[in-house]
Amino acid sequence: MKDFYQILGVNQQASDTEIKKAFRRLATVHHPDKSENENANAIFQEINEAYQVLGNPERRQLYDYLIRHQLEAWLFEEQPAPPRPYQSYTPPVRQNPAELYKPYLKFALWATRGALLVCLVILLDIVLPYRIRTETIQAIPLENELRLFGGYESASTSLLVTENETLPISRDDEAGFSDGNQIMIYKTPILNSFIKVVNLDNQMYKAGASYNIYTVFVFMPIILTITSLIGTFYQKDTEFTLKIGIANFTFSLLTIYFIVLIN
Repeated sequence: MKDFYQILGVNQQASDTEIKKAFRRLATVHHPDKSENENANAIFQEINEAYQVLGNPERRQLYDYLIRHQLEAWLFEEQPAPPRPYQSYTPPVRQNPAELYKPYLKFALWATRGALLVCLVILLDIVLPYRIRTETIQAIPLENELRLFGGYESASTSLLVTENETLPISRDDEAGFSDGNQIMIYKTPILNSFIKVVNLDNQMYKAGASYNIYTVFVFMPIILTITSLIGTFYQKDTEFTLKIGIANFTFSLLTIYFIVLIN
C-alpha cells in the first residue's frame, strides 16, 4: 500500500491546511509543464493521487484505518466502508410522554365508558316508573339514630321498621307516622333505592328518604356524569385522557360503593 503521507512529505498528524499546502508546493514543482524531469508526469500523478485521498476527510479516515490494520482495499472505488474504529457517543433520545401513556390509554377509555354506563343506569333508574308496595309499620324506635360508616351517628334520621325492611326518613317527618300505619313504599326499579313513603292512614302523609344516591349523595353521579362526558368527547390530549380515565374509575367505584352501602 502506498504511503501517501510520505509522498506529500507530511506526517500522519498533519492538518488539512498543511496537506493542502504540501500538495500545492509539490504540484508546482513537479507539474509536467514546468518540470524538466522525464518522470515528472508519473510523480505528478502520484502526488495528485495522494492528495485525492488525504485531502478528503472521509477517504483519509478510511486510509488511516486501513494503514493501522494492514489491510488491502480499493481506495477509489465506491464500496461499503468497513466498520469505523470507534463509535461517536449518541445521547439517549427522550421519549415523548404521550408515547409512555399509550399502552394504558385503552384502559382509561374503558374506565370512561364504564363510568358513562354507570351514569346511564342511574338515569334510567330515576326516570323509569317506581316499584310500589304496601306494608305496615311495626315500630318506630325511640333511639332515632342511624349508624353510618362504622360508627357515625345521625340524630336527624328516624327509622320506620316494617316486616321486611327498615326505612330511613327525616326526623322532622316522624310525627306523621305511628305504629300500625299502612304505608306505600316507593323504590327505584333498577337499584332498588328507597325514594319516599306515603302514610295511607294519615291523610296521605308523605316523607322522602333521608339519604340516598339521589339526595344527600347526589353530587357523586353529577360529578361522574361530567367527567365521563368530558373523557368521552375530548380525547385530543393523551395525558389528559389518561388522567380523566383514572378520575372516572375512582368516581365510579365511590358511586357504586355509596349505592351498595345505602341499599
